Parts: sequence; C-alpha cells; structure tokens
Amino acid sequence: MTDDDAKAAKLNAPAGVVIDEVTAESPAEKAGMKVGDAVVEFDGEKVRSARHLTRLVQETAAGRKVGVAVLRAGQRVSLTVEPQDYYGNRVSVFS
Repeated sequence: MTDDDAKAAKLNAPAGVVIDEVTAESPAEKAGMKVGDAVVEFDGEKVRSARHLTRLVQETAAGRKVGVAVLRAGQRVSLTVEPQDYYGNRVSVFS
C-alpha cells in the first residue's frame, strides 16, 4: 500500500494490501470484496504485505471459511472468504 492508497482508504499510514482487481466468480467476489478495499486482516492475522497475504491464503486449506477484515471508505468491514484449490495444490482467493 502506498501513501496515496492509505489516503484514499482514509488511513493515517499505509497498512494492508489494496485490491486492484476482483475476478468474477472468485472466492473474493463471492465474499463481497471490492476493488479499492484494503485487506488488513486474514484469519485473525494482520496483513503486512502482498507477499504475506499470498502466504496466508496459500497456507489455508481449500474450502475452509476464514474471516477477512477490509477497510472500505475508512470503515472496517468483516467478510468471510472460502479459498478454493485452482492450481493443483495452490489455494487462491482472488482468481
């Protein structure tokens, strides 16, 4: 997240990962994630970077529902996402 992203999300400082694309019919879309949301927590763990979020998603068993916190227009929104196995043994939320 850049300083401009933080400003747009009405944050005091950069935190989390900004979603720049949500694939149709993906677990992210089904969970209600939107372009511009900042993912700040995944399964109870604060998200530090895109790499960190990717690791958290990949370490989650496909089909296991997990809580996700996003910031949308300065408001914290709680969502539930169910990662799916799309790439052999690779779990994904966003594709």
